[in-house]
Amino acid sequence: MTPKEIHKKLEGIVGDDTFILSNMEVVCKIAKILPEEATVIEIGTFWGRSACVWALATGGIVYTIDIEDRLKIINDNIKKMGLEKQVIPLVGNSSKMLWEKRVDCVFIDGNHSYEDTMRDIKKWMPFSKTVICGHDYNDNFPTVKKAVDDFFGKLNSPLIEDNEIWVVKK
Repeated sequence: MTPKEIHKKLEGIVGDDTFILSNMEVVCKIAKILPEEATVIEIGTFWGRSACVWALATGGIVYTIDIEDRLKIINDNIKKMGLEKQVIPLVGNSSKMLWEKRVDCVFIDGNHSYEDTMRDIKKWMPFSKTVICGHDYNDNFPTVKKAVDDFFGKLNSPLIEDNEIWVVKK
């Protein structure tokens, strides 16, 4: 599915449009380097829109973790998109959640504090087989940018292309 097709499909589900078309373009580029029907963990769900983008782009399973209980809205959005078998919402603190399975991609978009971003990177990086990435790598969220830069060094990924998604291929 193309980014424009995904963007169009998201029309009509609950949530603001903070995960914009250019973000979807990056997700689709990442999906191309992942195995077919990749497994993704998304840290931070909010409305569930980006989880739906990951599911549509990869054709795989997306486990999405959020500390806040918005399950009704998230599940309604997932159902409207017809992705009940692909998007699995989990409620809990991502830094305390027990997890054992390695996945193809980890996408971090949880609490945007420096400490929590760093904690999520450290906790979830060992579970990623192919890519670890995240949202809001921009001047509006300097704490996210600083945590990513402090952990990985200044990123110069061709997948970013001045986008707010940071990407590290393993």
